[in-house]
Amino acid sequence: MTSQKFRIDSMTMLQKKRKRQQRNRRGSTLLKKAYELSIMANAEVFLGIRFRDTGRIKTFCADTTGIWSSHLSHLDSYYPIPEHKTSSDFSESTLEGKSEEEAA
Repeated sequence: MTSQKFRIDSMTMLQKKRKRQQRNRRGSTLLKKAYELSIMANAEVFLGIRFRDTGRIKTFCADTTGIWSSHLSHLDSYYPIPEHKTSSDFSESTLEGKSEEEAA
């Protein structure tokens, strides 16, 4: 009976891990899409994601005018420390590589 309980517990742990990994991938994809939108549409983009269960915050800011800087400085007081991304964190090669794949 204990081995069956261990097997069930390990399966639920594995499912939770997979769900957490999928959530993290989706968050990263949203940040990448926000970057792509800022480049393709020549737009000022600010994206904030807060995961409810962990309280982690991820932000992306493609702002050259400083409109969103007050929001970013406000988030620095949060714990855990937010992960901030800017356009310089992404390379132009990611967009070029994607367009080459779509053309093929």
